[in-house]
Amino acid sequence: MQELQSFSRTDEFRAFVDRVHQQIDPGENKFFLGFVVTRHPYWNSLKQIRAGGFDLLYPNYWPPPLGPYWVDSDMLRPPMYYTSDNNDDYLTSKWANFSEKQSFLVKVCFAPTEKASLGLRRRLEAVCQAERNFFAIVEDRAPARLASHEGGRQLVTGGQNGTIGGFLRDQNGRFHGLTCGHVARTKGDVVSADDASNVLKTLGKVGETNWPLNPIGGNTLCQPHPGNHDLDIAIVNVASGVVPQNTVRGIGQITDIYGLSQLGSGHQVRMSGAQSGAEDYTITGYVVTYRTPYQGHYYCFSDVFEISGIPSTTWFQLFGQYIPTPSLGDSGAWVTTDTATGNALCGMLYAVDNARGYVCFTDQIQSWTRHHGWDLSVF
Repeated sequence: MQELQSFSRTDEFRAFVDRVHQQIDPGENKFFLGFVVTRHPYWNSLKQIRAGGFDLLYPNYWPPPLGPYWVDSDMLRPPMYYTSDNNDDYLTSKWANFSEKQSFLVKVCFAPTEKASLGLRRRLEAVCQAERNFFAIVEDRAPARLASHEGGRQLVTGGQNGTIGGFLRDQNGRFHGLTCGHVARTKGDVVSADDASNVLKTLGKVGETNWPLNPIGGNTLCQPHPGNHDLDIAIVNVASGVVPQNTVRGIGQITDIYGLSQLGSGHQVRMSGAQSGAEDYTITGYVVTYRTPYQGHYYCFSDVFEISGIPSTTWFQLFGQYIPTPSLGDSGAWVTTDTATGNALCGMLYAVDNARGYVCFTDQIQSWTRHHGWDLSVF
């Protein structure tokens, strides 16, 4: 992920952002969502095929034939857990056989195209097609929504429902839970949550929250700068006498915390939400800027990442594929990844659309909690 973040701060990327923004006329801001950076799918396929030993079988034939069998074969596309170092010198040298452009893919995220937005979409497509330094596309997607939900069952506080992601312990031995600020909005509010038997019980009180966030005007574009939100968080101080487990439902024991530098595009992760349950996902990109509507306001988020469900075939493929998606009510859910000793916390879900989830990095979570006097770790 670090190389995606570094790329998003280059002059050539910022110049591209400026060219995109110049195409957006007043009144068209509502159609533009933001920028996501990932690796080109061909790069990811080559990396996975190489991990499956393909270039050892055919050392003189590169790039390999990427027909449907090679791209879809699970044997040649193993799950990716070590993705933080994508600077593969061998693959970079071979990439030049495919394209003179860098292997980054920039997604200009666009609200579902309609007649009123078609002209803007075509202008943005022209900007993408004219880019010579890297790949760029315009991608339609539903606007992200902060994922609180009436009827979410796992965490209840102040009339809001969401997910209590999991628990950490501070430097004084006290336990704390994490969820989103738009779920736990008021410091001191009582928090109730389902226990392991699905019985709603008092858990503690909201210790701190960063809600309300600062909204932007409806006609304001999100710029890639440090002033944007990178966190939607609240901490729950667990009541004395309540001893939480260091496990997450459907995932298992949390034994480590991974930051941005240990993650990358294509990394396999798992998320357990109150509404959607525990499912497998893939990190699909680094979010440079994203405009998120919520209850009549708009918020700019930056320096977060997105996840998408991993498809799995249904019974003998008779019913196609099942693709998990995060749901409203999953706000606060932890995103984790397998490690040699258990599971590592990678981030916390704060928003969803029809196909993806948007996740805060643990770097920002730990920085915020330390600022408020809690040095949190696994237990």
